Amino acid sequence: MAHATDNLIHRRVEMARRGENPYVIRRMPSGWLVIGDVQPLPGYCLLLADPVVGSINALDEAGRIAYSLDVARIGDALLAVTGAERINYETWGNLEPALHTHITPRYADEPPLKRRMAPGRA
Repeated sequence: MAHATDNLIHRRVEMARRGENPYVIRRMPSGWLVIGDVQPLPGYCLLLADPVVGSINALDEAGRIAYSLDVARIGDALLAVTGAERINYETWGNLEPALHTHITPRYADEPPLKRRMAPGRA
């Protein structure tokens, strides 16, 4: 039986710490910015909290601020380099119960149906 700490996020953070995660873009104050394994839209990336915690609610106030600020800074950078119209942010943790946020640039030239749906579902 798998333990709560035996999930993809934990493994990816451990790999990043060892310098073995090929998806790492850079270390952020609150965790690791990684490019998405699959690119439903150009620039899709994730912030993986380090240390790994179950949710943002498990962080103290300083940790919450650092994590939220990193998410916003990543969005700012994506807007600057991709020409995206907006950035979508999703923090779920249902399948991988560890704090991570999906950060997805959205583009004005996406087909109308795709613009109304989550990336990869249209």
